Amino acid sequence: MKSLIIGGALALSVFLGGCGIHPHNTVKTPTDAGHPLVNLSSSIFLGSQTVTIKTGQTISFKEPTTGGMHVLLAGLHGAPQPQTGAPTALNAPNGIAVYAGQIHTVTFTQPGTYHITALYHDAMQLTVIVK
Repeated sequence: MKSLIIGGALALSVFLGGCGIHPHNTVKTPTDAGHPLVNLSSSIFLGSQTVTIKTGQTISFKEPTTGGMHVLLAGLHGAPQPQTGAPTALNAPNGIAVYAGQIHTVTFTQPGTYHITALYHDAMQLTVIVK
């Protein structure tokens, strides 16, 4: 009976976990300590593809423990494209490396619209609107 319950719970978690994988979902971005948390997958940002925050607020990027590593940077379609006002680390040529199991938090201090991508992953596109 115990293994049946565990098996059912595992199947349910796999089913529910798969709901956020498609890049066009409009799932709300979860929060981590009161600020948006953007989960990474192998080739897309999970959840909403647009995050709106206030000037001075942070966003956390989380790589799953079973994931690899992503290099996040200001840009489009997997290529760096520095943007005026974007956080310095995202504008750097080597971006921000987020390894398996890590959460990296970035503060946006300038209002504007910023495009975040992952190096070599052209489908990974996130728009951050800072008001």
